[in-house]
Amino acid sequence: LFNGDAGSGPSNIRRWLFEKDYIDCIVKLPTEIFFRTGISTYIWILSNKKPEGRRGMIQLIDASDKRIPLKRNLGNKRYEISDEQIDWITRTYIDGHDHGNSVIVPASEFMYRQVTTRRPLRMCITIDKSRIDDLFESSKPMKNLSEANKQVIRDYFAEHDGETWNYEWSYTACKELGKLMDKPKPTGDQLQKAIVNVFGVRDPEADAARTPKGNTVYDPESSDKENIPYGMDFDEYMATEVLPYAPDAVIDYKVKDDHGPLQDGQTGVVGTNISFNRYFYKYEQPRDPQDIAAEILDLEDGIEDFMKEFLK
Repeated sequence: LFNGDAGSGPSNIRRWLFEKDYIDCIVKLPTEIFFRTGISTYIWILSNKKPEGRRGMIQLIDASDKRIPLKRNLGNKRYEISDEQIDWITRTYIDGHDHGNSVIVPASEFMYRQVTTRRPLRMCITIDKSRIDDLFESSKPMKNLSEANKQVIRDYFAEHDGETWNYEWSYTACKELGKLMDKPKPTGDQLQKAIVNVFGVRDPEADAARTPKGNTVYDPESSDKENIPYGMDFDEYMATEVLPYAPDAVIDYKVKDDHGPLQDGQTGVVGTNISFNRYFYKYEQPRDPQDIAAEILDLEDGIEDFMKEFLK
């Protein structure tokens, strides 16, 4: 019903069944009606000859309360479904009743697009002389630098000890160091990555990090995924569900539904999830905390009386 993330095997199996319009009805049965298991079980009714009125639709029937107790338990089997209850399930399916324990909804209600959202990296570069040698442990190219070039780097950052710069300064430092070092020397990307890894300090108040060309640098640690209902406008979803809490979040339109035979190449990986709770959840009012507290006090008094009698 719901195992597997968007694009996974179980999700794609359900997607294939939806697209072929083979699922006519799913019935949720009671628990503890089988000898070897007490878990909830489901009947899937499949058809390739749906009547016109049910094409593209799926019926869910919640028959989880349709059971009667056995006189004697058989393993995990404690209940059975009576003939009258079987008739109710059958009639609900045949007649297509849409009532409190049955719904008929479009298959698209069980589908969503999982889009990736990103937020800009907000970071300052704070030079700490005691950590300069950590630069040479950040990658193999940095570790293999000549002693002369390592000394150039030590001297350069020692001069800037204690200074704090914006993220873009890391590119400036790479450019200046490139002029001071002899060949062979690290590439600008290798050196810039080392500077950020060693001296970068995340700061939510800092400006969004950018490259020298003005492109936004996104924070890999703030990447998130949003399951947007199938067919819903992305901007509408972001405006109500994401931007009020993360105003700088944006959708990564490069992450597309493009792996496998079912995929359509559009933004967001299609996922599927069949949830009975979404339609049949019944809220149960919690017990009054005062009643619970009174019961606890009664139990404490009872235990105290018991201990007094026991220790006489």
